[in-house]
Amino acid sequence: MRNMLLKAAALAAAGVMMLAMPSCGNKQDSSDTSGTELTGDNGKDYADSVKNASEDEMPYGATIFRMEKEYDPEALITTEFDRRFFEERDETYPEIHKIINYMYALNTVDADLMEKSFYPPYLKKMCEDSGASDVKSYIQQYHDSLESRLGEGFNIDYMEVIACTDETDPDTAEYFAKLDEALDSLGEGKISDKVTSRRMATIGGYSTFNLNGEGTYVLMNRLDNEINFAIYEIDGEYWLV
Repeated sequence: MRNMLLKAAALAAAGVMMLAMPSCGNKQDSSDTSGTELTGDNGKDYADSVKNASEDEMPYGATIFRMEKEYDPEALITTEFDRRFFEERDETYPEIHKIINYMYALNTVDADLMEKSFYPPYLKKMCEDSGASDVKSYIQQYHDSLESRLGEGFNIDYMEVIACTDETDPDTAEYFAKLDEALDSLGEGKISDKVTSRRMATIGGYSTFNLNGEGTYVLMNRLDNEINFAIYEIDGEYWLV
């Protein structure tokens, strides 16, 4: 991980950053009742390195789960991630849903989904700082910026969560400390004391988009870096911040 967490140039809604991270290996399909479970496979060397390790000891990406609309109606964008690193509630993954909702909101300029994704006091502050009159105009700014990179009629249709870090990572912990300060400065009391979970999820790898429903393009080929999301659990609910 880089020592500096950089704000995204094209997607810079505070809390969405870019960072160089390695991508996961190739994957093989296997079935699951609520989605699709995938297992990392980089050949014999990979197999030899993990065959004696328990699942909990394997690194991120050793097991991958596919969340898609066929199994989860709220999965508006097909997304793959290592579910060992995210909390499961009621047979789904609310942290991943927050990411999906935000990225789909960028696709469609959907203010309601944006409001469901970001911690409300923080979103209000972002709108004020950007000079946007409301959430709709705020997300329109970032949609237009992303459109200039991807093309008119872009639609992000597949996401790969290639990494997940927490406060045990020094660089991530440093960023979280600054983010806590920002939350506590919102005039809503000491919000950081209400936080019970902090994670940084990275979108990259072979994430894709299409243009007006046609073609398949690798998202990272059009962006400078991967996309990172800070996900906080505040008062028992997950939010992007």
